[in-house]
Amino acid sequence: MAKPKLSECSCVLCGWSNLQAKQNHPPQMQYAHVIANRFSGREKRYKGVRNAFGDAEWKTLIEKLGNEFNQDMSEGIEASKKSISKLSFPMCAECHEEVLSEPLYLPSFLRDLYPHFVGKKRIEKMLILADVLKLGLDEFKNRKTSNRKHR
Repeated sequence: MAKPKLSECSCVLCGWSNLQAKQNHPPQMQYAHVIANRFSGREKRYKGVRNAFGDAEWKTLIEKLGNEFNQDMSEGIEASKKSISKLSFPMCAECHEEVLSEPLYLPSFLRDLYPHFVGKKRIEKMLILADVLKLGLDEFKNRKTSNRKHR
C-alpha cells in the first residue's frame, strides 16, 4: 500500500495539516523515519552514511524493541533492518526538527542520566533514553488522569 501524499497528511504528533505547517517556519511536512538515516543507512546521501548501526547494534535493538516495530529475529536480521528502516510517520518540521531533534535539555535531567550512561555502548544509551521517555510519558499520562479525577 502506498503512503498518502504529504499534502494529504497531518502531523502524527501535533495534528497540523500540510497547509498549517506551510504557514510556519520551517514549513515542510515530511515523512520522519523512526530510525534516523544516519543509523539505518537506508538512503545514501550527504556523501554517505556515517556511524551506521552495526549488526550487533541492530540485533540488540530488535531484541529489546522489536515488538514496538512488529519485528523479531524470526525472518533474520536483514529483513528486520529493512522493515524498521522503512518505518516513517508524517510530521511537520517543527515537531520533527525543532522539538524532537533538538529537545530542551534540563541540567538536572542530564545530571540524573549521567550514571546510567557511564560505560555504556551507543545502542545501550539509545535504549536507556527510549525507556526513560516511555516511562516519563506513562507517568505524565497518569498524572494528567489523576489530576482530572480530583477536580
